[in-house]
Amino acid sequence: MSPRNLLTEWSHLLLHALARAGVRDVIVSPGSRSTPFTVAALRRPELRCHSVVDERGAAFFALGMAKVTGQAPLLICTSGTAGAHYLPAVIEAHQSRTPLIVLTADRPFELLECAAPQTIDQQGLFGKHVRWFADLGAPEASASALAALCRKASQAVLATVSPLAGPVHLNAHAAKPLEPVDIAQLDGATPEGATAVERRLHEQVQALLDAPQPRAHLPSLEVSPEALQLLTERIRRCRRGLIVAGRRELWHETRDGELPGPLQLAERSGLPLLVEAPSQLRLQRFDTTATVLDAVDSVLRVAWPPPVAAEDGDAESGASGALQLPDFVLELGPPLTSGAWAAFAARLPRGVRHVVNGDAWPDPHNDLTELVLADPWRVAAQVAARLAGSTTRGDATRGDATRGGAAGGAAADGALEGGPPEASVEPALSADARRSWRTQLGQLNGRAWELIDGALGADDGAGPLAEPEAVRTLVTALPPGTLLALGNSLPIREVDWVCPRGSAAVDVWVQRGANGIDGLIAGATGAAHASGKPTCLLLGDVSALHDLNSLALARTSPVPLVIAVVDNGGGRIFGLLPFAAQAEEAETQWRYWATPPEVDFEAAARTFGVRYVACSNRAEIRGALRDAFDASLPGAWLLHLRVETGSAARFLRELPAASPKRLTS
Repeated sequence: MSPRNLLTEWSHLLLHALARAGVRDVIVSPGSRSTPFTVAALRRPELRCHSVVDERGAAFFALGMAKVTGQAPLLICTSGTAGAHYLPAVIEAHQSRTPLIVLTADRPFELLECAAPQTIDQQGLFGKHVRWFADLGAPEASASALAALCRKASQAVLATVSPLAGPVHLNAHAAKPLEPVDIAQLDGATPEGATAVERRLHEQVQALLDAPQPRAHLPSLEVSPEALQLLTERIRRCRRGLIVAGRRELWHETRDGELPGPLQLAERSGLPLLVEAPSQLRLQRFDTTATVLDAVDSVLRVAWPPPVAAEDGDAESGASGALQLPDFVLELGPPLTSGAWAAFAARLPRGVRHVVNGDAWPDPHNDLTELVLADPWRVAAQVAARLAGSTTRGDATRGDATRGGAAGGAAADGALEGGPPEASVEPALSADARRSWRTQLGQLNGRAWELIDGALGADDGAGPLAEPEAVRTLVTALPPGTLLALGNSLPIREVDWVCPRGSAAVDVWVQRGANGIDGLIAGATGAAHASGKPTCLLLGDVSALHDLNSLALARTSPVPLVIAVVDNGGGRIFGLLPFAAQAEEAETQWRYWATPPEVDFEAAARTFGVRYVACSNRAEIRGALRDAFDASLPGAWLLHLRVETGSAARFLRELPAASPKRLTS
């Protein structure tokens, strides 16, 4: 007969070992089979436990926390299909390299494959989407089995960060009785009290709790000197180089007062730097002389317009006066969100693209030349330091007169694009060409923002509220220090369309691993809990409906959490696709893409105990944000942004990029 306290002691040892290995937050969803693990977590004073009824929301809540802290939270759920609801968040963690630990309770082996209730095959439940899987088996009282349990806990936490950050799955079998059984209870339950075996088990566990636990030390990975030298020489000799800063997760960021690596490199090299909002270099303004290109879509589509069909049916290389394609591109981090970037990158000749990324192979176009597996920001700073000896800061860039950071100067050569990069030229000649190249791109960037400002219209409250106007108003009204969470589909793209560099002193949180609309409210709530910062989530109405039950979770936010729902009549990102005009003519077909929610968001907010404010003009948006953030009250606000249907697609068609002559005249 097994010791009556075996499951209790075993669960207590497992949670203690996970805590000592670095776990600090535990997200629990209710269930019977997981009772021993939940009780053990609640008994550990160093663990912060969070109760979330819905496993899907719980997983995204945990993911949101990990995207801020870089530490793996622990998810605990019962047996059966409960764990399957974690899958979307596990996939996002896998794709975005975010640490996460899933602990699924399972039935004992004798109840598997015999139609026992709430029992499924949980072996490898998440397939290839986890870094490591371990079935912990049935609890055992032997000294070696208990020691192995501590080791497994250490291995699990290590696997969330090395060699590749991501999710880990532990499966633990538990047989009834599931309620905690302690030595003190046993002593009072029967005249004879605890047996010798039960006491020895308790003593063994106590000894392991007091003993040192296996601890792994991560290696310090250094980029090879050869890679640094290659990038340095390539930059020195390029004439038309471009640096691109992609997504930067918040837990990678440091606030040590130094200029971020990409900006250091842009200053030293004299190359323009293309930035998007999730790079953390976009919305905040840094004191830099670098030429920063933040009108991403406009600059890309005007400087390098897409090929046009010639009369004979062949494709021409581009519009007259287009810039030559870059002869060197350094991509730091994952690919940009911008569709214009994807189209531009697909046209680059082979031998041009050089990518620095921490772990993945970010090459959707199958044409990168060099891949450096290292921290992109650190590599950028190291290359900048190497350039410092041969390129002075003054020679690299001058001025920041426009929003993009260029102050005029000679125009770049206007040769037509096309062809492979030229052979290496002398660095002195390259520096002259770079100045001309940088100046013209900076001028295009500054002119683009002038036209974008004009397209947004006057702030007079007259007429329907256009979606891009609502987005800019919201972002620019955020108080400094806010955490801005951006939904996928249109919101993240609209911020890049209409919010220039320096718009808001905020950090940006995104779920851009798998780029889905799953769990955004839950994820932003987790980010608010972990960061302790006032948080604003900007998302579409379909995304909000997709995670509506997480409003109950948002209500628990310890800081002000504003959920700004853009009500534009459904999934309007599909209105940007070529077939949209055709589909919109047949409303019975279009609804399969737009899927207008037709939800009473005020009633939903009332149901979940969330404050509600409807906004139909810019003044109301600013007023609602003041009320939400100035009071500094915990909990959630739902801002219902009622915007003109189709206004985002119309704005994109009217962007300067749609009319190169407007931008270049």
